[in-house]
Amino acid sequence: MKHFWGIAALLLLTGCATQAAPPAPDLDSIYLTQYRERFHGGTDEAGIRIGHSVCDAYKAGTTFAGEVAYIMAQNATISAGDAGYLIGASTATYCPEFNNRH
Repeated sequence: MKHFWGIAALLLLTGCATQAAPPAPDLDSIYLTQYRERFHGGTDEAGIRIGHSVCDAYKAGTTFAGEVAYIMAQNATISAGDAGYLIGASTATYCPEFNNRH
């Protein structure tokens, strides 16, 4: 019993007994902050869908150049630089395992 109270006291002194895990980051908010720096139209939901679609395309084997071309074909007002920015924001937030593709 003495051993139990010693461990309990140690946990209380170090704060282990009362510390909760930090909350997970809100990825959609992080992404939308980046997205809104460059794109100002549309809804948040549409922007988030675009971000996830970039990751889906990479998972299907699309290359960076292929994704830039696809995004530009979907909207004639988006430049190659804008498409690259969008892809970078998407991969950094939602699928960082593909960051090496660009």
